[in-house]
Amino acid sequence: MGSASNTDVGLNCEPDISALILGLCANPDAAIELDGATCDPAWFESLVVLSFTTRTAPLLHRALIVSNPASISDGLEKLLDARQKSMRYALVQSRSLMLAASRLEEANLPFILLKGFGLAFAHYPEPGLRPMRDIDMLFAKERAESARHLLLGSGFRTIANAGHYGVERMHHLPEIEDPQHGVIYEVHHRANRYATPKLDTLQDYIEGTAREIELFGRRFRVPSDEANLLHLVAHATVHHLFANGPLVLADLHYLAHSQALDWNTVTARAREFGLERGLHLLAAVARLHGARWVPEDALPHDAVPSELCTEAARTMLLDEEGNKEMDMLRRQGREAGSTISLRQAAWNAFSPDPVELGKLANTTADDPYRYTAYPRWAITRLRRYFAVRNADGRSAQALRDWIRTDCD
Repeated sequence: MGSASNTDVGLNCEPDISALILGLCANPDAAIELDGATCDPAWFESLVVLSFTTRTAPLLHRALIVSNPASISDGLEKLLDARQKSMRYALVQSRSLMLAASRLEEANLPFILLKGFGLAFAHYPEPGLRPMRDIDMLFAKERAESARHLLLGSGFRTIANAGHYGVERMHHLPEIEDPQHGVIYEVHHRANRYATPKLDTLQDYIEGTAREIELFGRRFRVPSDEANLLHLVAHATVHHLFANGPLVLADLHYLAHSQALDWNTVTARAREFGLERGLHLLAAVARLHGARWVPEDALPHDAVPSELCTEAARTMLLDEEGNKEMDMLRRQGREAGSTISLRQAAWNAFSPDPVELGKLANTTADDPYRYTAYPRWAITRLRRYFAVRNADGRSAQALRDWIRTDCD
């Protein structure tokens, strides 16, 4: 297994921005030093823009040493501001969580904090380096709706276009907001987007091995490091086909440097949960972009076809529309190689999701006004259908099929 290492990366030319961001996430403890004689401010501005898109601006600021050239001072100020805002928001989220946890505890509604929160506060050098969009709380299925209703009765509010459904749909209930702090919550009744026998055993593992961390005097349950790593693998590969961005590489970096991480357990459980290919693929992408943590004996370098590493890395940096195209591809059937025919796509165009229509029309899923957005919804859906069948779409489908061979 690789050991933690702080290294400096000197850049005296203009490297590929995508590779730089991926390298930043694969080894976030490496410093980046730019050469003022060759650093183009326009190139650096593009780097800053991509860092905001990928939520890596705080990490990028940390990686850039103080002595970088004056020509990029404006960009550094933007990155510093993003880092400070992310840190402040992490503290605001903590304050909100303290109050929510107190109410849930009084009602005997225990939960586990999933994914980012435990990582940010227990593994990252500072929590603001791991920006979090929302707080994910996992409850027992029979208690999830009660927990959501309790929070709504305690001052939380529904989000207009988040939809109306129960535990029969999705893996979490419609998002709710703590308006006092501006914090979004997802109440999960299942850890996995897909309910398959293998992934359901991952949820059992998360619940059975949960540990506690102390935060501002209160103790919270979070997944064990091994369970969190495997859940992150499932989330990035099976759930999102890598379209949730490159921060997962930084998550793996900091989890892998945990003193207690047991790689024998990780690899054995990955096989059990149908995540072996996903784990190998994430490790291969991380290694390709400079990660120092990947254990060669547990995750051999030749376990993944190189073209899939390239496709996974490309997908991590997609824009919002590209992410939506990947989401359409992800939902195309459950069997490897399955696709939606043009006839099926046309039929689907006459069956719009009311939640999606409501979002497009800036209204709710049950408001008849949502149908004013139907023409735009149908045209967009058909355009995405053809987009996922171009060269990139076929590469993405190969990526999907390779990952799903294990878990389906």
